[in-house]
Amino acid sequence: MSTLETKLFTQIPDIESKEGSIFTEYINRFFKRLVDTRDDYPAHWQTLLQGLKEIHTIKRNTIHFGPEYHIGEENPFTVSILFIDYAETNFGSRRDFVLLIKNQFGEIVGDCFQPTNFDKKSNSIEANGLICMDPKNRGGAAPLTLVLWHILQTEANIKNSEVKWIFHNSNYESLQALNVKYNKTKDEFLLPKIRDMQAQQQRWQAMYGFHGKFNVDKDSIKRLFPKDQEPYENLESIKDIKLARVEDEKGQSYPKLLAYKTIIGDKDKQSLRALRLAELESLFTSKTKVIVQ
Repeated sequence: MSTLETKLFTQIPDIESKEGSIFTEYINRFFKRLVDTRDDYPAHWQTLLQGLKEIHTIKRNTIHFGPEYHIGEENPFTVSILFIDYAETNFGSRRDFVLLIKNQFGEIVGDCFQPTNFDKKSNSIEANGLICMDPKNRGGAAPLTLVLWHILQTEANIKNSEVKWIFHNSNYESLQALNVKYNKTKDEFLLPKIRDMQAQQQRWQAMYGFHGKFNVDKDSIKRLFPKDQEPYENLESIKDIKLARVEDEKGQSYPKLLAYKTIIGDKDKQSLRALRLAELESLFTSKTKVIVQ
């Protein structure tokens, strides 16, 4: 990381400033590296970990923590939330969420990097991120999406803004590339991989495609609008949330809040932040089990 980039983390920069632009550029490069490694989860995980470690090392106060989400009774998943705040400006703001999902054994089996950009002029938030799962644990993708949905709805309520949640079918791109390779080489060893990715594509379309369970429109955008309810004062004021996936009469999914606990007092918030920081730091020292390692 360059000296100028290091300087950016001494305080959260104004996005429209020169330093703010370089800061955003750095995060965008980080996100691109994540996208480039999406088909190789161990490599993807190391890229995510290295990026978080750099941000933590240089200016850990830019990292904030949200609640832990608990989903499911049988084989439950736990999703931990952290987010990186950028400055509010006359034009808007940016906040990037990182979600880490653990199985019932406490092993990390997937993650999501979700940038959100708020534009004051249009009073809208654009969310265009990346969900990655260990290939043997794809069952966690739906709970991860459910938590992300709940977070983005909370953002819509806090900002009183529309959220344009963009879905990108990266599996289809990888499948197309693999088909092109097979057509050129006729390598039969590629066929099991192609069949596996075709099955993945069917599952993806059933969940995130047009008319799928998450009710995404034909432009691959799900629009969330602020609800007539009090938003959370601060995501860091919540300790944990129990969430369930339910379906309406059309078979479309939506998150149902079962229960949540708030933190009372600054002392409790500081204690919880210290605990969550220690959990994050344990990832850097391999004290936390990660299924891909």
